[in-house]
Amino acid sequence: MSPISSFDSLTAVANKFISCSSNLPPGKLTSPGCDAHFEELLAATNYILNTLSILTEAHPGDNTETMFELLEERKQIDGWENWARLLQEEMESL
Repeated sequence: MSPISSFDSLTAVANKFISCSSNLPPGKLTSPGCDAHFEELLAATNYILNTLSILTEAHPGDNTETMFELLEERKQIDGWENWARLLQEEMESL
């Protein structure tokens, strides 16, 4: 699991949330008049998803040694805990 694919997964979840939220009746999630911003959010997350998909497809992949190096490098950095935990689980299953 590369950081790029993690961002891709997170963005896909955000995109789905925004898409579902945009289907709520007007004014239910935000104040009236703000619902048009969901279209802008969807466009932005779609752009991010497309860009991350291109980056993920272009990445040649990491070998096991590189993945362990990434894990050691990032497991103590704030904000990377979940990614490190998921990678650790993935590496243990190899």
